[in-house]
Amino acid sequence: MKTNVNDIVLDITGFVAGLNEAVILVDAHQLPEVEETTFSDVKVLIEANFAENRILIDFTVMATAHLICDKTAEPFTQLIEGDYTALFTTSSALKTDAESDEIRLFANADKRLVLTDLVIDTLILAVPHSKISPNAPEEPLKASFGISEEQQLDGTDPRWEALRKLKSN
Repeated sequence: MKTNVNDIVLDITGFVAGLNEAVILVDAHQLPEVEETTFSDVKVLIEANFAENRILIDFTVMATAHLICDKTAEPFTQLIEGDYTALFTTSSALKTDAESDEIRLFANADKRLVLTDLVIDTLILAVPHSKISPNAPEEPLKASFGISEEQQLDGTDPRWEALRKLKSN
């Protein structure tokens, strides 16, 4: 299997049948910036269940995410963590039966498995949807726009008054 210099790879040469554990420390240059978010101190904890023609990989990615606060627009850091499971197999029948990202093909001669896209996707999914700094004020985010609830219940839309003024001029 041909790999790129920036790929995140798992060396499987020393794996024996059964459960194997590994840790990969990822350099920041191996990860792209995603929606103004960068990552540092990335660690991938791997449990690999190795069998004759397949490897079931369970991994946890832990990292420091460098985020921009949604309330204050100030940068802050937050520890994030995500989990993922994938099956690497030599059987192409499994891959065609279950068209899925969780099933990957590898050759018996392969000495390394490329985990780059799986790690990046796991990191992206671990980033919180609302990026709120712990130092941000406790004001609630404005979640509704336009007409207030009182105006909706009243049945009048303030925009009509503005239109009437325009029409009368």
